[in-house]
Order: sequence, then C-alpha cells, then structure tokens
Amino acid sequence: MIKPTTRSTIAAVLELRKLANETGVAIVLVHHLRKADADDAFDTVSGTLGLTGAPDAILVLKRDTSGTIVLHGRRRDLSEIEFVMQFDRDACT
Repeated sequence: MIKPTTRSTIAAVLELRKLANETGVAIVLVHHLRKADADDAFDTVSGTLGLTGAPDAILVLKRDTSGTIVLHGRRRDLSEIEFVMQFDRDACT
C-alpha cells in the first residue's frame, strides 16, 4: 500500500512533469539528502519515494567518505551515470 504522503508527492511531481511536457521546458526540483548514508545514492534523497520515482530524470550530488564529490544520474530508458566532480574555487565552477 502506498502511503498518502508518497501518493501526494507522486501526484505533484507528475503534474510538474505534465507541465514540462506541455510547455517544452525543463523543471528542476532541488531537494536535500538525508543524513543517513546508503549504498545507493538515490536512496539518500530525503522524503518519500515519489521524489525519486516520479521524475523523468534525477541527479544526486554527493560527497563520499573520502571527500570526493560524485554526481549520480538516472533517467528513464537510459543507463545510469556517475561522474567525479571537482570545484575550482578561483573560477567558481
């Protein structure tokens, strides 16, 4: 059984996805990760499963235990991506 909070989250995300498809624009939702770690980066997204299950694509930017920043990506019908990122303080990129 799907919890009411998960059901409402899925409904909200699906409405945003519908709006994006109708208008041809990308809609980016920004959310935070939970403090508890997990083997799968997508399991660290705080909140209901609707936040990771309903969007067409999801990106998680996460610092691993060694301090390395990794961008994890998942999209419908495509393989997952994982890129090591580095921040350049001088260029702010």
